[in-house]
Amino acid sequence: VHLTVSDDLEGVSAILNWLSYIPAYVGGPLPLLAPLDPPERTVEYVPENSCDPRAAIAGVKDNTGKWLGGIFDKNSFLETLEGWARTVVTG
Repeated sequence: VHLTVSDDLEGVSAILNWLSYIPAYVGGPLPLLAPLDPPERTVEYVPENSCDPRAAIAGVKDNTGKWLGGIFDKNSFLETLEGWARTVVTG
């Protein structure tokens, strides 16, 4: 399973989202977006006992509900093959 959606509309939305990462035409400029988080921010997620690679990449809320940012901007990492192998993270 690469990506799973619940209906056709969500599927079309997912396709359009994926297409937004490529140029509009061959040789065209790459689409650049303003970062959601400040580029100079620190990665706040620090593993205590064992590292959760998904939390390190995408960030996670701690026990108090505080957001601990990961390597990627908040809500910008889209995992593919999520249900395939839990120890492998691709996106």
